[in-house]
Amino acid sequence: MKVVIRKLISTVAKRLSIAFMVFISFPGLAFNQQPPSPSAVAATNTTCCDIAPGGTHEFNQLKITVLATTLDSTGGTPRGAARMRLAEGGATKEVTANEGNSLNWHGYHVAIVAVHELGDLRGGLVTLQVATVASLPQCIGKTWKDRPAPWPCTESDQQPPSPSATPGTKLVPPAHGKIPVAFIIGRGAETIDFVGPWEAFQFAFRPSPGAMSMADMELFQLYTVSDSKEPVRVTGGMRIIPDYTYADAPEPKVVVVPATRTTPEMLDWIRKVAKHSHVVMSVCVGAYHLAEAGVLSGKTATTNDGAYVNIQRKYPDVHFVRNMRWVQSDPVIFTSGATGAGIDLALHIVDLYFGREVAERAAGSMNYPGRDWKGDGTDSVKSSQFPSDQFSTGVLGNWQGEVITKEGPLQLTIHIWPYPDDKHLVGAADVLNRDDRDLFIDPIALNGQDLHFEIHNGTSTYDGKLNAQGTTIEGTWKQSGASAPLVLKRVKK
Repeated sequence: MKVVIRKLISTVAKRLSIAFMVFISFPGLAFNQQPPSPSAVAATNTTCCDIAPGGTHEFNQLKITVLATTLDSTGGTPRGAARMRLAEGGATKEVTANEGNSLNWHGYHVAIVAVHELGDLRGGLVTLQVATVASLPQCIGKTWKDRPAPWPCTESDQQPPSPSATPGTKLVPPAHGKIPVAFIIGRGAETIDFVGPWEAFQFAFRPSPGAMSMADMELFQLYTVSDSKEPVRVTGGMRIIPDYTYADAPEPKVVVVPATRTTPEMLDWIRKVAKHSHVVMSVCVGAYHLAEAGVLSGKTATTNDGAYVNIQRKYPDVHFVRNMRWVQSDPVIFTSGATGAGIDLALHIVDLYFGREVAERAAGSMNYPGRDWKGDGTDSVKSSQFPSDQFSTGVLGNWQGEVITKEGPLQLTIHIWPYPDDKHLVGAADVLNRDDRDLFIDPIALNGQDLHFEIHNGTSTYDGKLNAQGTTIEGTWKQSGASAPLVLKRVKK
């Protein structure tokens, strides 16, 4: 018995010692931030651990393995850096990140709090904090290069969300009654854009012993809205009589915007309801309508990949990304990809309101096998690559190179192809080691062998000269007032 008691005391003492070490190692976390929101508190309680190189930590379905630690001297003051492998389902990703960085991946937010030096009490260990992005709405859209401190993704110039925007990712249904969902219907509306989400919301129900019919268990009240109540002809010849006009429609909590013919009344109504709704979601090229209404300005969004070039040129203040089923642009605005992606986004909204079980039941009732509604919006089936893949002459095609900036190296892939009018060049850039994708390049100017292009947000430019063989472009990359040499080499697909 004495031996057992001694072992118990020793175990408790060790755990108290570890707890004390953790406490004294994070004095700044408690005092350098604003008090976290309730959702952030819940997320912080699920954070993890110290991981040694070669060690692995599992959080829900996410597996994090620390491959190695090093000291990064880029940009002056040396900082600890960790190379990690992330795995979730069948997907994997390897990243190298400094302490103070964070990343979003597959619906999880991972913050690298510290990489401890060998002289530290926890020398060699990597301290991480992990939560689902759903529990941290302020982390939506963040990547591991974002500043300042990654937890819980607050920014000094960011206003705290308003009470109506607080649900962000986890939506709160009303205490009584169904959630009103308005479907915008205009001439030529793409049928599957609104029928797909309609079915997803219709099949969302909660079994109730006292229910007299299926309608009594349904969680959403669905209706159509248009310029008038005159019949509307949509794609395929379907004829629909709208339930309401924009003037007399009940106030919705969810709005579905398909590809359709726009009118000034429709755009005004989108602006109006975006101020009071829980969700305004576009399907496919319905993103054009949100952009035209001005509710996507300065935000990230997605659409049909085939529309990427046109919509990005037309709305350069919106960052459109490819290979996404859906993107949450802010606490209210959501955009989805091509056609059937609207089903994934609708099921995602059901999940945010009522949880995974209800959304699973809705998908099962539809016999819908897609699983992308469960993740972070990434499309599990990548679309065809850029149009640049089919070109390999002159400056057209795909190029790769590395430039050393004051923030560290940038591993770049540049895609250039002709615009459909054959009078202009357009393109996109990927920063492979920063996980920045689909940065739109426009304008692109070619004068003989001299090439000039700009990233559409105006922060980076490149001037180079194509060699006679058409295999290399040598030039200068300029960013934030600094410049550095950059050699681009052709990549053959």
